[in-house]
Amino acid sequence: MDNDVIIRPIKRGDFEAVYGYSPSRTLKGYCAELDGRPVGVAGIYYMPDHVVAFCNVTDDGRCHKAAMATALRKFSNLLNNMEVPVFAVADKDIPSSENFLMRCGFKYLNKGPNGEVFVWHKHS
Repeated sequence: MDNDVIIRPIKRGDFEAVYGYSPSRTLKGYCAELDGRPVGVAGIYYMPDHVVAFCNVTDDGRCHKAAMATALRKFSNLLNNMEVPVFAVADKDIPSSENFLMRCGFKYLNKGPNGEVFVWHKHS
């Protein structure tokens, strides 16, 4: 079943399909596509003074564990090429998001207005 999932570079429309709104920044990352539609996205976007990581998987994408693991490896490689810290906010509505960020190498930083803030450093 995971053979049906294609992992490819992200496009702006992929982010919108998964998150429900258009990204306001330049994106770099990956999309998991199933039957021609995005079922997961992961990557980074650039703010004026920092870089932010994002990741979201639809219900349809969650059952494709092997494909999501492949996407996670690609996302990790993207992070490993970053020379600056990358920030992420754990989604309060997804209990596993903090553990996911820590598995990706992010470290807890502090509590922010939108949730727990994590940071990834190249040598962390």
